[in-house]
Amino acid sequence: VLLAFAGYFCDRFGASTVLLWSAIGYCTVWSIFTLGLPIWLASIVYVIPIYGLLIVSSDVLMSENSTLAERNRAIGLSSATTLLGQGIGTAIMFSSLLYLETTSLSQVAQYHWAFRIHIPMFMLAVFLAWMLVTKMDGKNKTSIDAILVPAEST
Repeated sequence: VLLAFAGYFCDRFGASTVLLWSAIGYCTVWSIFTLGLPIWLASIVYVIPIYGLLIVSSDVLMSENSTLAERNRAIGLSSATTLLGQGIGTAIMFSSLLYLETTSLSQVAQYHWAFRIHIPMFMLAVFLAWMLVTKMDGKNKTSIDAILVPAEST
């Protein structure tokens, strides 16, 4: 449901703000998930698609900060970077679960600990999003205007 409004949020609050707050939200929701919440409360993680806000705001930022000729390449690199991060996270999760299976923890506890191991990576992602947003605040975010509005002749 929230994903349908991602473009609206990016227009209203700015893509860099949506990127930062969705990264914070994603980190927070998944970190809370590791506490062993009741199933009805844990299902909120899947009902609120914060991840979609990350993707849409990232694509908007790539569109705003690239020329028309570079736009597809920029969005492609952004998507490739996202997939690379997901692959690394999945490999670490798999390795963590393989190790945790050798312990005396229950399967539920193994699952929770595997997510707890990821909390520092979530925090790193939020930090990197914050760094990106602070760098972008100093730049002109309306590069699309330079493409669409003809320059005045001198």
